Amino acid sequence: MPLTTRSRTAAACYLALDQGGSASRALVFDGAGTQLASSRVAVPDRRPQPGWVEQDPEAVVASLRQVAEAALAQLEPGQRARLRTCGLSCQRSSLVCWDRRDGAALSPILSWQDTRAAQWLAAQSLDAEAMHRWTGLFPNAHYGLSKIRWCLDNLDPVQRAAREGRLMIGPLSAFLAHRLLQSRPCLVDPATASRTLLFDLSRGDWQQELLDRFGIQREWLPTIVRSDADFGELCLSSQNLALSLLSGDQSTAAFAFGEPQPEAVYVNVGTGAFAYRLAAQLPAQSRLLRSVIHWSQAPQFAIEGTVNGAGAALSWFGENHGVADVAASLEQHWRDEVQADVLFLNGIGGLGSPDWRATFASRFVGEAGTEQKLVAVAESILFLIQRNLDLLQEIDAPCQYVLISGGVSRSDRFCQLLSDLCGLPVRRPGQCEASARGAAFLLAGRPPAWTRLPEQRFDPHDNPKLHARYRRWREYLQAALLERN
Repeated sequence: MPLTTRSRTAAACYLALDQGGSASRALVFDGAGTQLASSRVAVPDRRPQPGWVEQDPEAVVASLRQVAEAALAQLEPGQRARLRTCGLSCQRSSLVCWDRRDGAALSPILSWQDTRAAQWLAAQSLDAEAMHRWTGLFPNAHYGLSKIRWCLDNLDPVQRAAREGRLMIGPLSAFLAHRLLQSRPCLVDPATASRTLLFDLSRGDWQQELLDRFGIQREWLPTIVRSDADFGELCLSSQNLALSLLSGDQSTAAFAFGEPQPEAVYVNVGTGAFAYRLAAQLPAQSRLLRSVIHWSQAPQFAIEGTVNGAGAALSWFGENHGVADVAASLEQHWRDEVQADVLFLNGIGGLGSPDWRATFASRFVGEAGTEQKLVAVAESILFLIQRNLDLLQEIDAPCQYVLISGGVSRSDRFCQLLSDLCGLPVRRPGQCEASARGAAFLLAGRPPAWTRLPEQRFDPHDNPKLHARYRRWREYLQAALLERN
């Protein structure tokens, strides 16, 4: 019996590698979006000083090889024979230095959460609006520029490699491609290059004026190519696969459920939270970002808001208050309305949009017990997301629904309260790794017959107490922001 178009599409299989802030993952999908295999390995970070967040480059490389081998081992022989290609998505703003000759890391991975060079960046007196026009970003120590300059100024191995002509500096995606692929390319995709504060959105290349100003030589940086370029071959013990997609984790997450829809707001809540919607241009004076989500024949953009302290804030609370299982404790104590009059001003990892403060002293407003403070931390994530949803609603036509993903979204309470707060239905597809599934969609050629996952829908309820707390929280946050002026 001949195969239908849909069955021929589904027959091909794709390996999606996803390197995130807390783990490396490998998943295999068929061409219709059905997950066939998965593997996950935790990758810890280290925080040697306040504001410093690092990962071990060798551990990350090894973890990706481990999960790729484990995922392929789960496949049946016929499925393995149908593997066509693979893709890699990474933390967008994480950065590493390496030796172009042998791929040896010359620095730790400086996580996107790392703000060690915030004071240096603040002293540069950058024209924030010009930077926004050029790069789509506002000057912030989470992005690559200040991390690059810190490595050049403080790490002897980096300085020696620069003098000897063997230095490479770039986003994590470029380093991993260099280490994992047989041809050792020095290439990077636009989505992660654009998180360096050095990428010219209008040209799709490094911004030479900025390179000159900050003493960064172009030859130290990987060459920028399309997201779907031919990057080289990933050699595994069982077989070799061409890497034909390199991108950022939040960029591929936009495609997890098929083609992004202009009427939707996409919210992915993991270590950080990211809210975005399709739009080519930003309104004047916007404090949101213009982000590359894919660059093939032409660039595809989204307007994005960011929250640094999402899952990271919950982890911070657990570590500092002796709560071993934050998710279970939150599930137990977040069933009813908060009884205590306590709020949390959440500056974990600094404030993202629309404030762009690399450092902000987190604090509780009001007194309460541990359980109620934990609920206040969770509520603060909702409130930070809602500030960005308010701004995203002002772009183009009104949004019709929120499509949510990420680990924190597993909480029914979180999804319901977000719907109550924003006044929109919140749709939560069946749990999936959004970055990996989106990568598979792109690898498969963006098929129109992409399997739709079962969804749970949360419709808005009248919740005046929540809205009152949100108003109070905003007032306290605004007062705290003014304290620094």
